[in-house]
Formats: sequence, structure tokens, C-alpha cells
Amino acid sequence: MRKILKLNHNHYPFRVKVLGKNIPCGITDQTRMKHLVINAVCILLIVLGVLMAVLHSKITFVDDAWITFRYSANLANTGQLVFNPGEKIEGLSNLLWGLIIASVSIILPLSIPVIATSCALLLITGSLILLWRVGVLLDLNPLPALIAPMLLVLTSGFFKASTNGLEIPLFLFLSISVVFFFLREQFILCFIFLGLLFLTRIEAIGIGLFFIVLLLILGKKEKRKSAFIGIGIFLGIVLAATLFRISYFGDFIPNSVRDKQIPINSGLILSGIRYILEFFLNYPVFAIVIFAGLLVLLRQILIAGIKPFYQSLCTERVRKLLVIVLACILFSFVVILKNGGDWMPNYRLIFQYGILMACLVIVLLKEKSISVVLGIALLIGPFIHTADLVLYRIRHEENFQIAEFSAGMPFWKEAVDNLSDNLINSDIVSAEAIGYIGYNLPHVSIHDPLGLIDHHIALHGKPAIPFGKTDIVYTVEQIMPSVLIWHYSGHLDDLYLPEIDQLYTTFCYQECESWNADVVMIRADRVADFVNDFEDWKVITLKSLQ
Repeated sequence: MRKILKLNHNHYPFRVKVLGKNIPCGITDQTRMKHLVINAVCILLIVLGVLMAVLHSKITFVDDAWITFRYSANLANTGQLVFNPGEKIEGLSNLLWGLIIASVSIILPLSIPVIATSCALLLITGSLILLWRVGVLLDLNPLPALIAPMLLVLTSGFFKASTNGLEIPLFLFLSISVVFFFLREQFILCFIFLGLLFLTRIEAIGIGLFFIVLLLILGKKEKRKSAFIGIGIFLGIVLAATLFRISYFGDFIPNSVRDKQIPINSGLILSGIRYILEFFLNYPVFAIVIFAGLLVLLRQILIAGIKPFYQSLCTERVRKLLVIVLACILFSFVVILKNGGDWMPNYRLIFQYGILMACLVIVLLKEKSISVVLGIALLIGPFIHTADLVLYRIRHEENFQIAEFSAGMPFWKEAVDNLSDNLINSDIVSAEAIGYIGYNLPHVSIHDPLGLIDHHIALHGKPAIPFGKTDIVYTVEQIMPSVLIWHYSGHLDDLYLPEIDQLYTTFCYQECESWNADVVMIRADRVADFVNDFEDWKVITLKSLQ
């Protein structure tokens, strides 16, 4: 039995379906060249979109990125995946990202910040191209399929979150690869990428289990073998990674994850809800897209009925994509509620699923009644806005920069500059923000009072939502660092301050009358070596703060 089908996803004018296989027919060299040109133009437009985003948003790193960079540097230089030499604590929550950066730094003579930025831009571009391919796979014409990736890359918050030095670009690339190969029923590749996603962020175990259940429910008999091979590979990666963590770090989950494990309570949930609502208020387009996707799902279920809708998931890729994306977004919201939100700017916990939210745009574009209006609104609006901001930056910024690999605030840089010359190997530096400070003081042991690289605090500390946990008495009286760096001195107000003032000399950078003071505290036996370095800072006592 033959059936003539119009087909877009390989851009051939006609195909013949014979014994379940689509056979292209009527292909001419002219047609093939036309489609190659269209594809090349679409990819070029995506690259130009990334370039516009680079010009629009200066690339800067969050402090946690520098934590990963120090792990990567130590692995590349010493062969140890550690923050402090000899201390096997998994204080990073993005294992694969750290391994990639370390590997590239061994091969190429580039600084780690440059490597991280370059990898991020390549992965973002690759993710957007794959997103475009998903649209083409679902029978959108190549040019309309550009709407989803262009909307995403021209959203400044998304690009800033994706270039903050953390694993988001890798997570984006792997997650869209999972979706792409699942829709193509290439289950072995799908689950390989799911395994890599787990290595990137441990929470992806939930996404992997969802895909396993979905495949077992919807999988076709003829694809059963590849499905079980794929599932076996995924579970093998999870098991191997877990055994590695236990044998190397002594724990089956990262210490950074354990540090943020807090009993679920109303305050935690409310903090997470606020985080999600603020995202919707700041990025209403994505709120509309998500809720429109939910409405489309409900409409399709009501029209078709639950059982027919379920049966159609086996054959209809668009519906399958809709269910997958909404389930993953819902899962991300559950994770956010459990974590109580996040302290980092640009809603990185949500935008790491931004590529999946953009998949909803593809689904909506398949709804013929709204596709034209939606397409114009989602493409033209962000393009004009981004172009305007790019031109403004170029014209008005005196020192125009594409990227700036600096500290999150001047206080941290000043502290590092003043300390770097006279620290010795036996010194311990404790700082609220250990990333930039630790990366730029590579030969000194670092203590984290928020517990990311400290087992004791991660297990027994007091919750400090959403940063981790603290045990200030343990930090000051048991660790007794040579240097304490506090952006918020109020952490110390429960201690017996006269005694602390005898143990440490406190140099204040700014706001020296209140507990908001930025201070560097140097232990009495080490302070003589640093007096000249801090001569421009004000010497204060902690008991004088209010």
C-alpha cells in the first residue's frame, strides 16, 4: 500500500511511504540546493542571534562558577578533583561541566574563564540549532521554525543566565538532545544524553525516570530492543557515577547538594513560589507560553477524550513533545519549591529549562489559529528590543566589553589583592563567597562557612536559605582561619565579641558602623604581615557594630 505524503522535515517536496518507510522521490539538484541554502541561512541567522546577545549582554560570572573553575584547575594541574588539595569533598554540583573545562584546559593553552565562555557560546549555539531542528522535525517550515530559538536567545535574562560560568549551556544542549532523539525514536542516543544530563546535574535523575516510564508506556514493540539498551546505558551511567562518588568523595550525592538539603517547611515553599512568580512577572512572554501550552493540552484532552489522547501519544510527535515539555517544566518547579528558590540573578534555575519552554512555542505554532499572530509577536518584539539595546551599549559605553572576568563586587577583589602576596601555604582563608577568592588564591586552603566544601556544616549546620547552612561557632572557634572575609558581618553577632576582637584584627572596607560592614579579619599571630597591605582600610572592633 502506497501513500503520498507532503513532508517538510527533510525539505523534500514529496515522499512515498512504503512498508512503513518514507522514501524521497522527485528530488532534483536544484531542489536539493534550494534546501541547503535555506538551512544555511537559518543556521546563519541563529549565529547572528547569538552574536546580538553577546553584544547586548556583557558576560559575567557568578561566584559559584569560580568554585567549579578551581576544581577544574586542580584536576588539570594536580590530577585531583578537589577544591583544597587532599580534601576529597564534592563541593560542585556540575561534575561533567567541571570535567569538560579541565579537559579542554589540558589540551588548549587558554585560561579557564576563556574556556568556559567559549564552551558556553558553542553549546548555546548548538542548542538553538537543535531547537530549530525540532521545529523542522515537527513539520514546521524552516523559517517559521526559527521563531523559538530566536525568542530564546534574544531574551537577555536567558543569555545572562546561560553565560554566568555555570553548567546551564551544557544542560540546555543535553536536554534538547534528549528531546530531539526521543522524538526521532533513537532511544539509545536519547538515554546516553540523559546519562550525561545526570552527570551535569544530579536532579536530572528525575527527568531520566520520567522518560523511562514514558517509554515503557508508549514504546513500540519494534523499538523495544533499542529502548531497553538505552535504559540500561542510562542506569549504568547513574550507577557508575554513584559508585565513583562513593569511592572518591565518600558520599553518593555532592556535598553541595547535601548542604542545601533542608526539611520542607512553609517558609521554604513560599520562598520557592515567590521565585517562580517573580520570574513570571519579569518574563511574561514565558508565562503566557507555559499557560498557553497547558490550555492546549487540556483542550486536546477534552476534545479527544483521555483514552484516545493517550493512544495518540504513540504516533503524534507534537502531542508527545507537549507532554514531555510540560512534565519537565513542572518537575523544575518542584525542585525550585524544594530549594526555596535561588540567590543567583537571572533565574538560572528556570532558564536552564528555557530550551524546553521554547519547545512550547513550536507546539503553539502548530496551532493554526494562533500561529501567525504568535509568530510575529514572539520574533519581531524581542528582535527590535535587543537591537535597540545593542546599539545603545555600543554608542554610550566608554569601555565596551564583551566579557568581564571579575569579582562579583569590588570588596572581594580588593581583599584578594591585599592578601595574595603574604599568605603562606599553612594559612586557611574563610569567606562567604569562596569562588572568586578561592580561584585567585590557588595555593591556600579555603574554608566555606556556608558548607559547600565542609562535611560538618553540610550535615549539622543551621539552614541559611537559599545559600546553604552555617555553623559560625565551628568556623571561628574550631577551624580558626588565619583570615575571615565577611560581606555581611552580622553572621558574627551571636558570638562573644570581646573575645573575638582579641583573637582577630578587623579591617573594614565599607559601611563600618553596622553589621552590614564588609570586613577582613586577620588572626593576631598573622596580622603583622598584612598591616601595610590594609593601611587604607579602617580598623574596627566587632563590638562597636550595631
